[in-house]
Amino acid sequence: MLRNELYKSSDVADPMERLVRMGEAYVGFAFDNPRYYRALTQTIPDKEDEDDRKAERAQLLDDVSSMIKPILNTISE
Repeated sequence: MLRNELYKSSDVADPMERLVRMGEAYVGFAFDNPRYYRALTQTIPDKEDEDDRKAERAQLLDDVSSMIKPILNTISE
């Protein structure tokens, strides 16, 4: 869900605008899906689904990192 919203900005050519759009998507997702957002960002997960959320958070972090690194590289050039 969040990953899909973040990927929508991948076609924006300007790196700064892409970063802004990713931030807007992230905040919009948090407001539109408060329960899911809390589950993704909860620091003390429930035991029954700890592994699922841990894997989801790790994948999301990897995805966001792979989207942001090229932007930062472009900006620093």
